[in-house]
Amino acid sequence: MQKNTLILLIGPSCSGKDSILNQIVHAIPSIKKLKRCITREPREGETGDPDIEFNTLDQYNAISSDKKMDSRSYEMYNSKGKPITVFYSNIVPQELLGVEKRCENTYIGITTLDGLLQIDGNKLITEYFNIVGIDVVVSEDIRIKRYINRVSKDKNSISYNTVKEILRRMDKDREDFSKERFSTICKQLKNIAVWSVNGNRDLSAVTTDVKHIMMIKMNKKETLKAIESILLKFKDDAAKLIRDRDSVDVSTCAKISSYPANLLEEIVKEVQ
Repeated sequence: MQKNTLILLIGPSCSGKDSILNQIVHAIPSIKKLKRCITREPREGETGDPDIEFNTLDQYNAISSDKKMDSRSYEMYNSKGKPITVFYSNIVPQELLGVEKRCENTYIGITTLDGLLQIDGNKLITEYFNIVGIDVVVSEDIRIKRYINRVSKDKNSISYNTVKEILRRMDKDREDFSKERFSTICKQLKNIAVWSVNGNRDLSAVTTDVKHIMMIKMNKKETLKAIESILLKFKDDAAKLIRDRDSVDVSTCAKISSYPANLLEEIVKEVQ
């Protein structure tokens, strides 16, 4: 059985994992996000995201364990400065939960080092996926600036609770992503190879590196599906742009709309 690819981003707080993930699925529509469930409140921009399920603790506990890929928890201070425990997990893709299991898509998600260990031992996931972990390495000072930008409306003045949460996160990240711990866990992984990318650069450059790793690891069918989705997205974007410009005639729009199909046919001939 030919396996599809599962990319798992790991890294400390504010290393840009969510931004990288969102840029990739926007650029390559054939790649699907792993759905997540979590017991914290939505952050800005997360409300209405169909790939994140915000649960109460009772709702989270009601999800069967075979659907949770990497159930984990962490401590944080909420907006009122009170310590809370947040539980969260990626959800096993729906296509693997039916009676007739199948694997038709490439997936990308976010986890932790401990999450990698859980997924590495999940026979269902490792049977259907080639799994690649990508560690996004970012300096602490850059991550602190990103965190302030994420939570503070006034960048020149941040609250005591925000400072307290930043310090807690940095201390925990130093522990969770120490070189010794990273090396120890990677040595325990039997089904997952872990790559590292330099996350100190512009996020678009980091995203490009992640996409290159993905394309290297994809099988031929996945690669063609990804290329087709990119070309079809280009066609739709180009057609929309042309429709919005009165100076471009209908025949030109129709000609451009035919390009992706022609290009795809040529690419298929080359790789077969």
